[in-house]
Amino acid sequence: MSPKNRAGRGATRLDVREDNGCLWITLPDSINMDSYPGLEEQIESSMASSVNSIAIDLSKTKNMYSAGFGLIVRLKKMADAHNGRVYVVHAPRRVVDAMNYLGLQKVVTVYEEGASLDFLDSPASQREASNNL
Repeated sequence: MSPKNRAGRGATRLDVREDNGCLWITLPDSINMDSYPGLEEQIESSMASSVNSIAIDLSKTKNMYSAGFGLIVRLKKMADAHNGRVYVVHAPRRVVDAMNYLGLQKVVTVYEEGASLDFLDSPASQREASNNL
């Protein structure tokens, strides 16, 4: 069965691209129990062996429920399997607050809306960002 079929009828298609070994994923406006299985399957099918890190772009995300936070944890496990990192970028303040409350900032690097994405600058910046956890 193709990833599109597994994602389910009417499933949200993700904007997924690879850039310098980092898989960039722009998540949709809402992530909940109904949408996350299809989203996760699309992401898994996009993971190439050349990808080691994942950048999760929340610029379009207005609502994130427990399933969305669980998705971030599962993506962290995928990145760990490739010795990579997970960056949550353009995160709305309420999502940052929830991630802090849940302790997720201890396992992923979070960049709030408007923050400089220093991990894009150089490999040294990536190492620095990883040391700030």
